[in-house]
Amino acid sequence: PAAFDDYVQNGAHGMDLTQAPLLQLAVTEADAAGRHYVLLKFHHLITDHVSLQLLLDELAQLEQQPDAALPPVLPYRDFIARTLAQLPKLDVAGFFSAKLGDVDTPTLPFGLAQVLGDGREIEEHSYSLSAELSAQLRAQARAQQVSPAVLFHLAFAQVLSACTGRDDVVFGTVLSGRMNGMPGIERLLGMLINTLPLRVQLGTKDAVTLLQQVSADLQALLPYEQVSLAQAQRYSGLGGNGALFSAMFNYRHDSAAEANVVAPASSALQLLGSRERTNYPFELSVNDAGAAEPFSLDLQLHRSISGPRVAGYLQTALEALVAALTAGSPLPVLELPVLPAAEQQQQLQQWQSAPLDAVSAGSIQQRFEQQAAQTPDAVALVF
Repeated sequence: PAAFDDYVQNGAHGMDLTQAPLLQLAVTEADAAGRHYVLLKFHHLITDHVSLQLLLDELAQLEQQPDAALPPVLPYRDFIARTLAQLPKLDVAGFFSAKLGDVDTPTLPFGLAQVLGDGREIEEHSYSLSAELSAQLRAQARAQQVSPAVLFHLAFAQVLSACTGRDDVVFGTVLSGRMNGMPGIERLLGMLINTLPLRVQLGTKDAVTLLQQVSADLQALLPYEQVSLAQAQRYSGLGGNGALFSAMFNYRHDSAAEANVVAPASSALQLLGSRERTNYPFELSVNDAGAAEPFSLDLQLHRSISGPRVAGYLQTALEALVAALTAGSPLPVLELPVLPAAEQQQQLQQWQSAPLDAVSAGSIQQRFEQQAAQTPDAVALVF
């Protein structure tokens, strides 16, 4: 495990995208106990999580039944052909111009603007929501007749709003790419997922109204699930000039069962761990393992950002959203809390009541003059 962590952290996991293969398997010699260690490395350009699950399922099946006949696989080229045939039928320019045409400022939480990183600056953080909060989220989703994913999208928008100081935010949402009704697509191996921009305008809307709006906007994205992100961004007010967002959201079904993907228990194969890296500096993945299990969160954040703090913001936003929906509150979502109570107290009471240094006492003008005299070359204000 230590060697594996070093391998990931030192960047050796990187791949030259001009050189095949982008799916690589390394196997060690047997150790003293007769065990082999295997490292499977792949780039998201060629495969997605569902494909990986299918691959590991088949490995487990062959390990138990070497002569087993694997189910037939639909050729990936059929999916590409279907996608290319459908795209000309879509009004891509009209749809994304209507959604993004007046967006002229990127959504950059904490000012994180670098979206072309190699993952070395990214740190992973994992958390589980309580069974109680998870049940409340599912209950509210049923009551509002939306997917639980919609509530998480809205809570993520609340956090981004707080971390950017904006009431109009855009972030990338990951689509499965398997919703076009193609026969056999549930067992197709390849890269099907896609990322598209989702805009949430919090404004003065209450929780019920905004939740239904986010649900409708997510549904509206589905026909466009294979439009490239670069193409969609061109119709924003930013055009192709820079990134539209630096935050990503991914809602994953059954991901929490990944550690048991090579079950049954009698299998000699064991999954020791997995690592993934993103080029985005602010990413949330929500794992939904089914109604009987609590939700879990995986954060991939630039190392300058505190994972526990962001997790606290998400939990606070989710709790406030559940409370507002339960009460049918008319309060705008923008006014719901995102800062946990302890951090609110720190910012509003502890820091505000800190005694001033005797040297800097006096009028605000005098304090500015004193500071300017002490550090005349320092930045005075960043806004």
